Amino acid sequence: MSPLHPLGEAKRRQRSRASALLISYSRQRGAMNRSSLLSQASSGAPVACSTVTSLPEQAGDAALLFDADRPEEMAGAIARLWTDPALRAQLAARGRERVAHFTWDRTARVFRAHYRRIAGRPLTDEDRESLDG
Repeated sequence: MSPLHPLGEAKRRQRSRASALLISYSRQRGAMNRSSLLSQASSGAPVACSTVTSLPEQAGDAALLFDADRPEEMAGAIARLWTDPALRAQLAARGRERVAHFTWDRTARVFRAHYRRIAGRPLTDEDRESLDG
């Protein structure tokens, strides 16, 4: 069993694939929010999320955004996702593309570039690209 997912990783993935959409309305940053957003997007579920913390940056153009303090905005996002199959398909495709941006390999390259920059060492072209991306 995964500590973040009491049902275990396999069950969580199965439930994610069966989800029609993900609504992330959090007002607080946390690993659980990021994990949920990225895992749902990778499974092909369209996403709507609040405009707080880092969720909009993580979602990019792959989610509908709403103000978590305005229930009517959240309701509008849910209604749009629920009733617009073309929008769901578009956001699901963008979500899968967006998730590809969050890999351990890319994370390692970005950290390496930051460490070199902080240490005053010369940056490679790959370092500059990692920091710009």
